[in-house]
Amino acid sequence: MGEQVFSSPGVKAQEIDLSGPKPSSPQGIPAGVIGTSTKGQAFVPITVPNFSEFVVSFGDVDSTKFGALAMKQWLQNGAKSGTFMRVLGVGDGKKRTVSGDNTGKVTRAGFVVGARQVEDSQGGVKANNPYAYIPDASRGQEGRAYLFGCFMSESNTTSTIFREADILVGNTGNGYDINTGWSQLTGSKPILRGVLFAASGVVPALSGITHWNNTALTQLGRNINATRPGGDSLTYHTARFGGSMYSPTEDIGGGFVGDVDKSANGGDRFVLLLNGHRSAAGAPAVYTCSLDPQAGDAYFANQLNRDPLALETAGHLLYAHWNVYNSFAVVTGSSSALSGSSPYGSTSPADGVGDTNKKASGKDVVFLVTASIGRNSGSAAGTNTRSPVTKEAGVPNFDGYEDRYRTAFSSFVVSQDFGDGPESLFRFYALSDGVGGYASTSVDVPPEKIKISILNIRKSLNTKPGNNYGTFDVLIRSLEDNDRLPVVYEKYTNCNLDPTSADYIARRIGDMNSYYDWDRDPTAQKLVIDGKYPNVSKFVRVEVSSEVDKGPAGISPTALPLGFRGPWHLLTSGSHIITAYTGSANWNLGAQTNGPVDVTRGKSGWAMDGVTALTEITQPPIPFRRNLAELKNGTRAPNTAFYWGVQTTVQHSLTEPNKSTKHEESIDSWTKYFPRYQSVWQNAWVGDNAGTADLSGSVLDADRFCNNLFTLERVQVATGSGGAVVANDDNNLPMAAEWATARYRRDGVLADLTMSDDSTQTGRFLNVTKDFGDATTQKYLKFNMIMQGGFNGVNSFDYNKSNLNNLAVRREYDNPTGQGGVENGPTIRAYRKALDILGERADAEIKLLTIPGQRHPSITNYAVDTVENRFDAMLLMDIEQKDSANKFVTASNLQLVDVGNTVRRFGDRNLDTSFAAAYFPDIKLMDKTTGQEMNVPPTVGVLGAFALNDTIGHPWFAPAGFTRGALKDVVALDVMLNQSNLDVLYDTDINPINQYAGTSGPVVWGQKTLLKAQSSLDRVNVRRLLIDIRRKVKKVADRILFEPNRASTLARFTAAVNPILSQIQQQQGLDRFKVQIDATTTTQADIENNTIRGKIFLQPTRSVEFIALDFVVTNSIDQDAL
Repeated sequence: MGEQVFSSPGVKAQEIDLSGPKPSSPQGIPAGVIGTSTKGQAFVPITVPNFSEFVVSFGDVDSTKFGALAMKQWLQNGAKSGTFMRVLGVGDGKKRTVSGDNTGKVTRAGFVVGARQVEDSQGGVKANNPYAYIPDASRGQEGRAYLFGCFMSESNTTSTIFREADILVGNTGNGYDINTGWSQLTGSKPILRGVLFAASGVVPALSGITHWNNTALTQLGRNINATRPGGDSLTYHTARFGGSMYSPTEDIGGGFVGDVDKSANGGDRFVLLLNGHRSAAGAPAVYTCSLDPQAGDAYFANQLNRDPLALETAGHLLYAHWNVYNSFAVVTGSSSALSGSSPYGSTSPADGVGDTNKKASGKDVVFLVTASIGRNSGSAAGTNTRSPVTKEAGVPNFDGYEDRYRTAFSSFVVSQDFGDGPESLFRFYALSDGVGGYASTSVDVPPEKIKISILNIRKSLNTKPGNNYGTFDVLIRSLEDNDRLPVVYEKYTNCNLDPTSADYIARRIGDMNSYYDWDRDPTAQKLVIDGKYPNVSKFVRVEVSSEVDKGPAGISPTALPLGFRGPWHLLTSGSHIITAYTGSANWNLGAQTNGPVDVTRGKSGWAMDGVTALTEITQPPIPFRRNLAELKNGTRAPNTAFYWGVQTTVQHSLTEPNKSTKHEESIDSWTKYFPRYQSVWQNAWVGDNAGTADLSGSVLDADRFCNNLFTLERVQVATGSGGAVVANDDNNLPMAAEWATARYRRDGVLADLTMSDDSTQTGRFLNVTKDFGDATTQKYLKFNMIMQGGFNGVNSFDYNKSNLNNLAVRREYDNPTGQGGVENGPTIRAYRKALDILGERADAEIKLLTIPGQRHPSITNYAVDTVENRFDAMLLMDIEQKDSANKFVTASNLQLVDVGNTVRRFGDRNLDTSFAAAYFPDIKLMDKTTGQEMNVPPTVGVLGAFALNDTIGHPWFAPAGFTRGALKDVVALDVMLNQSNLDVLYDTDINPINQYAGTSGPVVWGQKTLLKAQSSLDRVNVRRLLIDIRRKVKKVADRILFEPNRASTLARFTAAVNPILSQIQQQQGLDRFKVQIDATTTTQADIENNTIRGKIFLQPTRSVEFIALDFVVTNSIDQDAL
C-alpha cells in the first residue's frame, strides 16, 4: 500500500469514501452495433451497461454518427447492455508494406497531401481540383506539404528562448544584397512557424522575392500592397511555371522567400500567393498576414484556412502552427535576412522579353519551402559523397500520411539522473484511438484534449534498502484548462513504482491494452489483449518500463517521476533535408516543361549561397513554465497552483509569462500526428529515441532537440546558504520566501537569480535527496505533460471518406481502380473487418447486429453472411434508396425517394435468409438537447423498438405495432407511405415504418425476415425464438462436455433442457415442444466418436398479423347468433 508518512508523533486517519454510486455491469445479451463515434477504441467490441457509460467510452452523439445514435436508442429503451464497435481508417486492412516506395505505409490509408480528390461534380471519381486553374495535365501538378517560417532572433538581451534551447544564433551563411553584394549573415535562425498543405493544382509562394523589375515585365506583376520594407512597390513576380493565381495562361508568381514589412506600422506583414487557385469570396488567392501572434485577425493562423474539408475551396490548409511571441523573439528584418540576385544574370529571359537587369532591394525573411526530393518521396539515412564525408539523415517525406489510425501517447516519464541520465519509468496511452473533437461534456473528452499532471512527489522516509519507494499523484486534466482553475477528470493519489504494492501505478490506473493486430497476414489477424491489470481509468492506460516492472532488480526504488522525455518533433534541419539553395534554388514542384525551368526540379532561379541558410530550419521549443511567479499588488509572489513542465496557457510576456489564462493554441499543434511509419526512409517525425546521435546537422534525439527533455532537476532555486553545500544545514533547503525567484533552466546551466531584495545568487538545482522530503517544498514539485500523435487514418479532406459513410462505400465499389473496390477500398475494408471481428463468437456475444447507415450490398451482404455463420444473431438492415430517375439517393443532395424504384432495387438483390430483416423509410429523430430534427436511417429507431420489445416482452414477441414497435423520439418519417406503398414493401419483405393519423408517432409495421420460402422462419419473432433457445441449450450442453457419455448423462441433459422450454412455453413463445436426447438419437457409433446427438421439436406461437372482420347490416339481430 502507499506509505503513510509521519513527520511528527501523532495519529493520522485516512478517509476512504465508499459511499458513491457503484458502476453498473452489463446484464443480458447485448445488441451489436458497428459505426463511427467521436472517440473510443477502434475495432474492439466494448460492452456498456447504459448510455452514460457509452458516452464515457465513445463520446456523445451527433447527427452523422448513426451507430452512436442507435446505441442511444437501444440503451434508453430498457436494454441493460450494448456492444459497440467503432470503425476508423485501416486502408486496405492489410499489414504494412515491406517493399517499394514509402515502405512501412498502409496501402490506401490516410492521405497524401495535395492528391486529387473525389469530386461530386465528376460523378464521385478522382478528378482535377475544380477550384484551381488546370488547363492541361502539365499544369495540374498535385500539391505538397510546405514548411513555412521566418528568420527570428531573441528580442532583447533578457530573452534566452533560443540560447536555452541550443538554437545557436550565429552565422547562417552567405546572401546577396544589391547594395553590399555577398556577405555573411548573422544574428538569427530560420524558425518553423507552420506546416501548410497545398491543394492539387495550387502552388503557394511568397511575394517580394528579388526579381526582374523593368517596364517590359511589369505585366507579369500585380500590385499587392502599397509599400514594401525596402520602400519599393510590393509586387509578385513570375517564376514562369504556367498557371498563375489569376489565369491559366499566366506564369506562377512569387518565390520561396518573401518580404516582411518591418516598418514602424508594418505589423510584420507578408503576402502569401496561391498560384493556380480560383479566387472567390472567403477564399482569396492572395493573403496579407502578420507573423505576430498578437495581431488579432491579421495573424496568419487566423487568416489561413484550418478546416481540412475546405482544402480545395480555400486552396490550402494550415495543418499546424507554432506561436512565437515578440517579447521572446522577433522577426529579423536586417543583418540576417535572405537576399537574392537575378536568376538570369545579364542575359535575356528565355521568353525573349528584354531586360534592363534592374533588381529590387530589401530583405526577405519569410520562407515557404518543401523537402529536397520529389513529392511523396524520401530517402534513407546514409553517407554523403562530398568532402568531408559525413553521416547524414535521410530526407523525410512530409507529404505522405499513409497510415492507419494511431493512438495518442505521452512521452516517457523519467526519474532523477542516476549518473548516466534519467531512467524511463512509465508513459500513458489514450484508451481512445485516433482523434475526436472538442469536448461537449466532462466525460466526452477526446484524447488530444487531455493532459497529465504529476504532483505531490515525495521520496520515502524509509531507508531500508528495497523498501524505500516514494509516492506521487496523477491527474487526468483538460488540455485547455489553466492551473489556476484546473479541470480534473480523474485523480489517483499515493501511486508508487513498487510492483508488489496495491498502489503500483499500473495497478491503480490499469495497463490493459486491447487491440486488433493488423500487422499479420489477413488470415492471422486477431484481437489481442496485453497487460496485467484491468483499466480503471476511463481515459488512459499506463505502460510501465520493463526495468520498473522488475522491481529493485531493475531500477532503484528511490526513483521518482521528475519529468518526461522530449516530445516527438519534426525533422527539418540537416545538410540536405530542405533544398540546398546553391546556384538556382530548387522548388521541387514536379516536372515542368514551360518556361526557363529545370524539367525535373522546377527551378525558380533565385540565386544564393546555401551552405547553411535554410538547412537549419527548427521547430520552436515546446513551451515550459519558466517560473511560478505572478504579480500581486506590484510584488512578485509564487503561486502554488502553477505546475512546471508544459505550459498550456499563453506566454506573451517575458516579464510576466504566467499572466494569461488563455489556452495556447499552438500546443494543439504539438499534439498532432505527423508521419512516423517509414521503415526505410527517414521519418518526418521522430521521438522516443534518447541517445540517438546527430546526423550532419540533424538533431534526432528528442531529449536534446531544443532541450525538450523536462526534469525538475533543472529547476533552479535560491537557498539559505546561497547554493553552497552545507551538511545537515536547513539553510541549504530552498528558501520558502524566494520561490518566486525559482527558474526553469532548460539547458541545465545555472545563472544568477534575482532575489526579492534585488540581490543575486546562483542557488542550485532541485535535488531528490535534499528537497523531495521537505514538506515546505513539496507543493512546488509538480509538472504537466501532453499527449501526442492520435490519427484517424482517413482522408481528412473528403467528407464522406473521413466519416466512413455509405457514399464513400458506394464510390469505392464503383471505382475499383481509383478508389480500391471491394478488396482495397478503405471504407469497405473497415466495415468488413469490423464484421469479421464480431463474426467471431468467442470475441463477442450478441443477439442483434446492425450497421446504421450502411446500405450498400458490399457491406450488408457481407453482414448477412456474418450472422448466418454466427447462427446466434440477427441483422437489422437499412436498404438502398432510389429516386424517381432511378438514381441512388445520397446524403449529398436533396433527392426525393421513390418507393417503387427503391423496392425494385431491393428485390433485384435476391436476398434469401431468415437471419436478417430490412426496414424502410428513413426517420426523423428529435435531438432533445438541441431541439433539432435529425434525418437518420431506420435501424437507428428500430433498434430502440427491439429493446422496448425485449424489455416489456420477450425476444419471441413481434417487435412491431403500437405496443412494442413504437419508436421513441421519432417525430416523423422521411417518406410518407400510403396503403399501396405498404403492400408493395411487405410483399418484398421490407418492413415498413408508418405513421397513422391520431396516433402518438411512427411505429414499426412489419416483422418479416428476408426468407423467400413460406415458413415459420419468415417472421422475426420466430427466428429470434430459435436463436434464444439455441443459446440457452448451448450453455447447458457446455456443462455436459467431457462428462461420461452414458445414459445418465443423456438424462441429465434432457432434464436440464426441459425446464428452459417449459418456461418459454409459459411465456407464450411455444405452443408445444418435445426433447429427445436418448439412445434413439445417440447411437453406439456416436458414443465411440465422443458425440451426443439430440432432437428438439418446437411449435412456435405465431403472432397475429392479419385481422379480418365482416360487418353485417341487418334489420334485426338474433342474440343467439352472436
